[in-house]
Amino acid sequence: MKKLLVILLCLPMIGFGQTITNGSFENWDTTYYNGASSTLDSTFNVENPLWGTLSSWQGNLSWSPIGLAQTTDSYDGDYALILHNWYQHINEEIHYFGNLNSNPIYFSGYYKYYGDIYLLTSTSPQAIVSICLYTNNQDTVAFSSFRLDTISEYTKFEIQLNYLNNLIADSVHITLLSSDLDCNNPSPGLICNLFYIDALDFSNTTTIKEIQNSNKTLLKIIDILGRTTKDATNTPLFYIFNDGTVEKKIIIE
Repeated sequence: MKKLLVILLCLPMIGFGQTITNGSFENWDTTYYNGASSTLDSTFNVENPLWGTLSSWQGNLSWSPIGLAQTTDSYDGDYALILHNWYQHINEEIHYFGNLNSNPIYFSGYYKYYGDIYLLTSTSPQAIVSICLYTNNQDTVAFSSFRLDTISEYTKFEIQLNYLNNLIADSVHITLLSSDLDCNNPSPGLICNLFYIDALDFSNTTTIKEIQNSNKTLLKIIDILGRTTKDATNTPLFYIFNDGTVEKKIIIE
């Protein structure tokens, strides 16, 4: 399908920014009434959904971004981005093209996801994030693509970038896609697969390394069933600290 093919493209379409400009989705060039707001509000409890033009990001060039919404239900700052399926079969996508001055090791952000509960298959929908680093000669330096499962609270994801060579990247292309599956017919308003995302960033250290250098101490790690476990990848875990704080995240490989 065209939607999935777009994810695999590393080459730029138009425009560039600096690092992950507007990675917390605070800046919108325009906002206006969302025609799907009644469904988003009454069925999915979306706070203040608005359509708009997002600064430094590009929607799919073949249609206006109907499945894109600004919301005040954010992890960081005043706003977050929601992508969702619309008219049942159209999966919304958005792209970012920016400049780099070094090769980052990790790409991270915070998300929550409400997959379609009306699907009649055993396969659960997933949001898709892909990231490609490349040179101005269009040589691919690093590429990673990963899927995010349904989860009802903002959760940190962190992925180590997969480098293909020793070149220094000067450009990045990030693609966010609402789902790999269509909505089932009973989905209210033919809307489903709500992908909330916020606070995207690059870093050269993992969260665990940063914790070890901070003033708080990690006491233990537990899984979603409350069992003590070790640090692991590709599964939601809760990190409990001596100051009483708890951080939930997924490290993706």
